[in-house]
This record gives sequence, C-alpha cells and structure tokens, in this order.
Amino acid sequence: MDEKKRGRGWLWILLLVAVAAVVVALVVAPGPGREWVDRVLGRNQGGLGDAQVVAAFVGDLTARASASGQLVPGRQATLALGLAGRVAAVQVRVGDPVQEGDLLVELEAAALGRAVRSAEQTLAIQEANLAQLKSGAAREEIAAAEAAVASARAQLNALLGGPREGEIAVAEAGVRAAEAGVAAAAAQRGQVTSGPTEADIAAAEAQLVQAELQHKLAREAHDATMTCVTVYCLTISWDGGSQEICRPSAEELSIPDDLPIDLPFEVSPVESREFCPALGPTEERARYNLAAAEKSLQAAQLTVERLRAGADANQLGVAQANVAVAEAQRDGAQAQLDLLLLGSTEAAEAAARAQIAQVEASLAALRRGVSAEALAIAEAQVEQARIALEEAQDTLAKARLTAPFDGVVTAVLVRTGEYASGPAVELVDLGSLEVVLQVDEVDIGGVAVGQQAMITLESWPNEPLAGEVVSIAPKARAMTEIVTYEVRVAFDPAGLPALAGMTANAELVTAERQRVLLVPNRAITADRATGTFSVNLLDGGQVSRVLVTLGLRDNQVTEIRSGLEEGDRVVIGEVRELLDFTQGPPDAVRGLR
Repeated sequence: MDEKKRGRGWLWILLLVAVAAVVVALVVAPGPGREWVDRVLGRNQGGLGDAQVVAAFVGDLTARASASGQLVPGRQATLALGLAGRVAAVQVRVGDPVQEGDLLVELEAAALGRAVRSAEQTLAIQEANLAQLKSGAAREEIAAAEAAVASARAQLNALLGGPREGEIAVAEAGVRAAEAGVAAAAAQRGQVTSGPTEADIAAAEAQLVQAELQHKLAREAHDATMTCVTVYCLTISWDGGSQEICRPSAEELSIPDDLPIDLPFEVSPVESREFCPALGPTEERARYNLAAAEKSLQAAQLTVERLRAGADANQLGVAQANVAVAEAQRDGAQAQLDLLLLGSTEAAEAAARAQIAQVEASLAALRRGVSAEALAIAEAQVEQARIALEEAQDTLAKARLTAPFDGVVTAVLVRTGEYASGPAVELVDLGSLEVVLQVDEVDIGGVAVGQQAMITLESWPNEPLAGEVVSIAPKARAMTEIVTYEVRVAFDPAGLPALAGMTANAELVTAERQRVLLVPNRAITADRATGTFSVNLLDGGQVSRVLVTLGLRDNQVTEIRSGLEEGDRVVIGEVRELLDFTQGPPDAVRGLR
C-alpha cells in the first residue's frame, strides 16, 4: 500500500511539473497562449478578474454636502382680531393675493365711530378753552362785567329808593287779575255743576275780555322793566379812598352830608352810563305778574270754550282743580303786592350788596388774567381729552383687520354675521420663501453662512436653482439616532411657481482643493474597528494593502494626503488570491508525498 501511495504522489508531481512547464512557456512566449494565461490568472490590462485598476491622479476637488428639506416662508402670520364683535364683512378668500394695508375682515363699529367723534369734539372744546385762557379776557367780556357791576349797583339804589308807583300799580293789577281768575274758576265750577246758561256764557266772555286786558297790561309792564336806562355817576376821591354815587338823573346827584371824611376831596365830572336791569327784583315781580295774567287768560279761555261746548261728566274735577290753582295764584299775587308795599328789607339789601360783590369779583378776576394753576388744569384737561381720543381711535382700528405685509391668504377662520374674536386670517409671504434643510452633524462642520448651494425641487427636479446659506441653527435637532442642524438657504425661484411646503434638495459647497492627489471613492476600504483607511496597490503584478491618509472628498473621488503617489495603480473591486507556481506546489499537494 505504501508503495502504491508513493507511486501516485510521484505521478502528481510529474503532472504538475509538466503543467508548470507549459505555463512558463506560454508566459514567456508572446501570442495567444500568453493572452490565455493572463485571462486565467486575472492579469489583463483592465484589472484582476472582475476588479478594475486605476491610477492615482492630480486634480481639483470640490466637496459638497447633500441635504433635503422644505420651502418655508420667511414671513407668515396668523392674524387675530383686536376685539370681540360681530363680523360685518370678510373681504378675502383662500388664495387671494393681498397688499400691505389691505382690509381683510371688518367688525360692526358704528358705536365705536360715535365714540371717536365724541372724543374729537371733547378735545376741540378743551383746546378752545385753553386757547381762550392763554389769550386772556376779551374786551367784550370786561365790558359785560363792568355793565353787570353798574346794573347791580343800580338795582341796589332802586331798592333803597323804594318801589315806584308804576310797579305798585302793576302788582295791584296782578292781584285783581288773580281774584278775577278765582271768581272765574268758581263760576266755571258752578256752571259745570248746574250747566251753563246764556248769562253764564256772556259772563265768561266778559271775564275773558278782562283777562286779555290784564294780560296786555302785565306784558307792557314786564317789557318796561327790560328797557335799558341811563344813570349818571360821579366819583368822590380823597387821600386813602373813594366813593362812587349814581342816580337816575344828573339833577339828583349831590354830595352826601354824611360823607365819612374830614380831609379835602375831589369830585370827578359827571358821566352817564347805560345799563339794562335784566333779572333784577323789579323784572322778577313783573315777570311773575305776567305769568299770573297768562294763567288767568288761559283759564278764562278754557271757561268760555267749555261753556260753549256744554257740560261734561269729567269736568267737575277739572273745574275744582282750576279753582284751587286760581286761589293759589291770587295768594301769590297778594304776597308780591304786600312785599312791594313793605319796601326794602335788610335781607333784600344784603342780597343786592352780595350781588354787587360777586360781579365786582368777577370783573377783578378778568382784569387780573388767568392764573398758573388754572392754566395747568386746562392743559391737563386737553391732554386727557387727547388720550381719550387716541384710545377711541385705537379701539376703532381694532375693528378692522388689515394685512401687515404683501402675501397670499392661506386660511379664513371667520364668516360674515358671526360673533368672532381671536384668530381670523392666516397669511404667508411667498416672496420670502426659504429652503429649510436638515443637515447631518457629519457635514455641518463644513457649512458656513454665505456658502453657495444648488437647489432642486421635487416638483421640478430638472430645474436647478441657485441659493446661498443665510443662517445655521445653533442647536441640534435630534431625531432618533440621527442628529441634524437646521440650515436656511435663500434662493431665486427663477420664475417657478414655488409654494410653501414643497420638498427641496440641496447640495452645499463645503470646501475646495486644487492640485491634490485623488483616487475614486470605491478604491478606499475603511476599517471601522481601527479607524484606518487603505487601498489595494498593484505593483509588478502583485496586489498589496496600503494604509492611506484621507483629505477632502466628494461623491466620486477622495483626496489622498499620504500613502500613495501620482501614477500609483490601485485595484477597485474584489481581489482573488493568485497561485504562484514558481514557489512550488501548494502545501496540500506536498502533503500527498
């Protein structure tokens, strides 16, 4: 058995030697045989087997980082109503383009408009008051105040001089008219009770004629009190004081015997002054008498009308009331007459002197002008009115929702007629669209503001758009195990109808190198365990693994900083172990020996 095994071993050895001799001959000799051997050994011009052989070369390199994201408007807003109210009008719909300042939604604001107008009027009044204070008292105001002083003094003089005969006559006529009114009211009551007769009607008509006459006299007496009169005044002056004396006529002027001075004095020339009694005691009495006469006349007219119309079931109560009214008027007229006959009283004189003091104080205030305190108060009132107007205008403005910038309406959240508050319209500015990218942390180190970018949109993948990085988020955004940073890129849509939310892809230029050694990315093998990189170097028909140091890379080639030289041939793809027949048979064959 051993001899048989040794025989077979020598047989294999002879066979291998013969094959080796043939291969050596074919390798050394050119021709078809050499090509066949090369194919068998994987040693052709293009690579080893399925592998590809390339040479390291020098060139320029631009590194890019790819990222995807969406189009996001730089300006977008959810616009809210400034106050709650009923919607009067909605001026826009979804998709409408709007300009800055365009009206979008309007609330019912009639009451708010009235509030603005009221505030405007209040401000105008306060400003006018302030202007008047600053300009001081007008000549007309001072003249009117001086006339009021003269009138008050004249009224006091008239009171001290006692009632005139005409005033007493008017008062007595008022009493008689009031008594006639009582008689007429009583007669009317009797007529209502018993029914009117021809004599009653005639008496009532006569009473009406009398009432008309009394009313005419009272009217004339009252008109007489409203007529302006002329008084004559002189002033007595002495060292340390003066006194003014006024009388209805110049003949009545004289120096009083009880003048409380023993010093020499001077008397001014007599001057005339015109004044109107206006609402003095005399006019008040005449006005009261006129009112009583009017009541009597009305009662007489009513009596005649009712007598002519005949009795009425409800007239008795009215007639009784008329009697009570007529009696009250009679008592009032009698009291006025009694007061007039009584003459001046201390109380009346005190009231007249108080009136003089009041109008004199008003005149002195006008001559002094406005005080600093009054001016400050008026200015504060103007400022308060201005603030109130601004608040009213602001409130009215809140009833109108307008566009804060040019854009397109993306949502309308209210309807006409409903009661609304809060968000009403959503608006975006399509002219401010930016590409918001999520860049991996591996690439973010090479991204900087101002870098150029190439943008493509999913809707138009064959339309590249130029862009520029405008901002980089300072904080990462973690999504599961991937960490990204938000990068905003401004771009020119170049006429494309880009819309918010569209998907975008970008290539960012992160670095550039010139005249560096390059090899294809596929030629580099990474060892993640050791963190090293290597290539398969082909040298003299032998393939060996060589460690290299990498630099910049793009999606096709990588910069080699050390480990290779220009022209070195590297193998891309799987490299099979080659049999080297020049080293003798394999160990398995040797074991057969």
